[in-house]
Order: sequence, then structure tokens, then C-alpha cells
Amino acid sequence: MPDAPDAHSDAPTPAEEGASRPWRWVRRAAWTAGLAAGAVLLLVGALLLGLQTEAGATAAARWLASTANPLPGTELTVERASGSWVRSLRLTGVTLTRRDAGRAVPAQMARVDTLSVRYRLWPLLRGRLHVTAVAADGPSVTMRQAADSTWDWARVLPETGEAPDTSAGMPIQVDRARIEGGAFTAAFYAGGRDSTAYIRDLRVRARALRLAPTLQGRLDTLGLRAHLPADTSTLRLAARAALSDRRLDLDTLRLTSPRSDVAGRGTARLPLGPHDTLNDVALSLQADPVVLGDLSAFVPALAVDPDEALTLDARLTGSGQRLTLRATAEGRRGGRLAATATPTP
Repeated sequence: MPDAPDAHSDAPTPAEEGASRPWRWVRRAAWTAGLAAGAVLLLVGALLLGLQTEAGATAAARWLASTANPLPGTELTVERASGSWVRSLRLTGVTLTRRDAGRAVPAQMARVDTLSVRYRLWPLLRGRLHVTAVAADGPSVTMRQAADSTWDWARVLPETGEAPDTSAGMPIQVDRARIEGGAFTAAFYAGGRDSTAYIRDLRVRARALRLAPTLQGRLDTLGLRAHLPADTSTLRLAARAALSDRRLDLDTLRLTSPRSDVAGRGTARLPLGPHDTLNDVALSLQADPVVLGDLSAFVPALAVDPDEALTLDARLTGSGQRLTLRATAEGRRGGRLAATATPTP
């Protein structure tokens, strides 16, 4: 007789097969998701490995410079880039140029020989930018004035409306900042005459900077040399200061030249809110004398008599609504002014 069918066969019943079908879809979906995640990780890994090479880093930097340049009518280029991109980046030969109808080659507006940045990416996940060190070697900026007295930088910079509210901006922390060999050139329009002011040998050392939502930090060193148009004499500027969200300490401010000698110093407790005022103010500025033309190297658009000289002694003291400004000024060509001003609520 043929054997009777086994009641305990291993073949799945229709009910069991219907119950296992959703689990097979789950396993397939998980397998597909795993493959996709693996492919993404491989792609990211390959991209990071490519950025470790100079060729890959340079290509990425050039692409970012061409696509993220915020100034219309200009071209931002990078000669070479290196660094891990995860913790550091070094750019060489960063140049900003603009096309000029009267020039065969683009006019250079700014250049940095070497820009090095070290940073931490982890704070970005918490909405904070932390730069441990930034250094700029050989930065230079050139401004050119047109026949209508406008400056080329003013024509390319975006128009500024109301001051933006930075109270809710991303906090930016810079542990150390350095500028070495900086330069600034202002070429005034003067019909072919020597009309160029220069700033050379700009040196800056700063630390513990906070750029948002408030500005604070320590300026350990600021120094530079300046030359006025058609003048071989040298101006020197030096400063040292500290700024926090509560206090300003101006240790040194000194401008000297064969014609000018200006010094400033002092302290002030800053307002803590929009309805607060300056307190414990003791700021002073003395000039013996200051030739107004010496200021054009730092403020090119300043319209003053370049030969006028002033002897000045100004002091701001007091707190809150009891601030008092006492100033005495005397011109080389005659005239003396002494004034005391106290604001009233």
C-alpha cells in the first residue's frame, strides 16, 4: 500500500507563506538601502581621498572660487590648493580681477599670496564656526578712481541697505589670526600725474576673536608704513587694543610721520543692551600736530586741504548721560577752537 501523506511535512502552508512575504520585502529593502549607503560612503571616501591630492584640492578650490564669487563683473581665481579639507586648507595665489574696457588685461583688485586656515568641523554640527588659526601672507588690495570720482570697488560691491541683524547669526570663533606683508594701494584720478597712495608692510596679530553675534578679541600687534602721492616721506601707524562685549581697552594708537605725531589711548565700559550707555569712559587723543593730508592714505575719499595742520587735544570722560568731551584745536594758519560738550537726555 502506498504510504499515507505525512501530516507533519516541512512545506509551508499558504498561511505561513503569506505571513513571510512582508518580511522578504523588508529584507530586500534593507539590502537595497545598505547597498545605497555603501555606495554613498564609497563616493564620499573617494572624494575625500581625491581632496588629499594637490590636483584634487586645486580643482575643488577653483570650482568653489568660480561659483561662489559674490562680486558681479569680477573673476576669482586660485593657483594652487592643498590640505585635508577636513581640518585645514591652504590656498596659493588667490586673485580677484575685473575686466576693464581700457585695458588689454584684467585689472587686479586684490590678491593673497598664501592663505592658510585651520578649523574644526564638529562645531558646525552645533551651528558654530571654530577657526583655530588663520594666516594671510602677502595680501594686497588696489582701489582705482575713475574720472567721475567713483571708485572701482564701490561699483562691484553689493548695495547695502539697512544694517543686518546679526544677533541671531552663526557664532564665529577665531583663536589666532595673522597678517604679514599686507599692502593697500589707492590710485586717485589725476590726469597722468603721480596720484597713488600706498600702505606697505601691514602686520597684524590678533587672538581670541569673536565675530558674531558680537565683536570682541585682542589686537596684539598692528603696524604699517604708508606713502602719500608725490611724497617720499613715510607714515607709520601702530595700535594695540582689546575689545570684549563689555569693555574697550586702547593700549596704544600712534600715527607718526615727518609732519604728524598723533597718539591715543584710554578705556571704556561698553553698553550691555540697546538702552544702555557708555560708562567709565576715559579716552584721549592728542595731535602735535596732524597734517590732514596724511590721513588720505587711510581714508582715500576724505576731502580736506592736504596742507592744513592742526594741533589737537581731545578727551572724552564720564559715564552714561554725564559724558563730557573737552577739545582744543589750533590751526597752523591761524584760528583756535576750545569746546566742552555734554550730551543731555
